[in-house]
Amino acid sequence: MEIIPNWHPFFVHFTIALFTTAGLFGVLSMVSKDESMAKRWMDVCRWNLWLAMIITLVTIGAGIQAYNTVDHDTPSHLAMTEHKNWALITGLILLAITILSVLKFRNNDKANLVLVGVLLVGIGMVFATAYRGAELVYKYGLGVQSLPKVSGEGHDHVHADGANHDHGNNKPSMNGADSGHAHDSLDMGHDSLDSTTHDEQHQHKAPDKKVHVHEDGQSHTH
Repeated sequence: MEIIPNWHPFFVHFTIALFTTAGLFGVLSMVSKDESMAKRWMDVCRWNLWLAMIITLVTIGAGIQAYNTVDHDTPSHLAMTEHKNWALITGLILLAITILSVLKFRNNDKANLVLVGVLLVGIGMVFATAYRGAELVYKYGLGVQSLPKVSGEGHDHVHADGANHDHGNNKPSMNGADSGHAHDSLDMGHDSLDSTTHDEQHQHKAPDKKVHVHEDGQSHTH
């Protein structure tokens, strides 16, 4: 796939969804007063947990491959290393929970509150790891092939600051004539100018008046 640098972003969504689903049904199993339904909920929890762990091994493998191949700089490398460390620690914890779940199933033991509680902690770590992974893309731009252009013909939009911008072919006029570019836009920077300085720049000084007295006694003001 050419639009992504590797398969890590693809598999990680299954990891998050399946572990979350496992935790949800684990909680339902613990709070259910019907033993028959509680057993069914726990069976669903186990299947999601085991499948999530299998996919997570692939997710981590793809993540390590991305760590060694994606172009990056020093700040993004530090963030990428932190994300990798979180992923490895989280993966080990979830692997231990999965093994414990398999052992309990083989011994025909009932899942207890401790197992579900630790699973929920592991899911919290999955979300913390995923957040750091999202930072790599949306904050540091890793794996991004191109960025959208902020200007172009007919590109009209409203920014978060509430200012309207028209990026058409109209160009602002230097003599103040109407050119299609609004000067009351919030991002024009006029708010930040000192009002006194702005008034002084536009204040026109009237020329000094001169009075001439002719020989006939008449005076003229110029």
